[in-house]
Amino acid sequence: MNIYFFELKHLLKSLLVWTVTIAAVLLLLLKGFYPAMMESRPQMEALFANYPPDVLRAIGMDIDKIFSFDGFYVFTFTYVGLLAAIMAVSLSLQAFSREKRGKCTDFILTKPVRRNEVFIAKSLACLTVIAIFNIVYSVLVGVSVIAETASASLSEHLLLLLLAPFLTQLVFLSLGAAYAVWAKKVRSVSGTATALGFAALLLSGLVEVFAYDWLNYIAPLQYFNPAFILDSGGFEPKLVVTAALIFSAGLVSAYIRYCREDVAAV
Repeated sequence: MNIYFFELKHLLKSLLVWTVTIAAVLLLLLKGFYPAMMESRPQMEALFANYPPDVLRAIGMDIDKIFSFDGFYVFTFTYVGLLAAIMAVSLSLQAFSREKRGKCTDFILTKPVRRNEVFIAKSLACLTVIAIFNIVYSVLVGVSVIAETASASLSEHLLLLLLAPFLTQLVFLSLGAAYAVWAKKVRSVSGTATALGFAALLLSGLVEVFAYDWLNYIAPLQYFNPAFILDSGGFEPKLVVTAALIFSAGLVSAYIRYCREDVAAV
């Protein structure tokens, strides 16, 4: 438990920073940009008409739905989901590469604590932070939905929509853990997390532009797409299975590597 509380303490600063940042972006979009866009809808429609449809789809903008609260919320998820993914990778990189970056791995692994216990404690600390973040996120979205008197479809599927960022973060958490454990060096937590997040965003843009089904399987930000939830009333089963496999593979491979890795001499 000491390791769990140690990691939790050191991740709380990141939790605060990320929660404030993502909450600010969400509120800015829902309470600032959306009302302004609706007030100047004719001008915005004329502006969007000047852009190629592929470009608009690549940035997550569906012109047929963007002027409804449902469609605009789907648009916000493109960027809120990106930030949430970067947050998850950053947390796991911090927790699982802390000793590697400080060149003190031998110190923690020579303590009377099994390696699997250390790994589990770090994982639980990351999951706790993500859970706290998603509680705050859910409250903000719930209040916004009530305030905007959203459609019956959005209200009916609100629980699934709120689960989407949490499940997405679990996938990226496992990817970050695997990278932290398998990489020889982790030079920059923020740089690595940002690179992975934007790579996922690029893949999502390719999905929207080319509409190839197979691209969905390598685009983690598409696994729990709010647009699909609103259209079909649930998650895409094949993508849920893909997400579960990636999450399991990432954590299992990180667990095995962490428990068996030879510690480099300093």
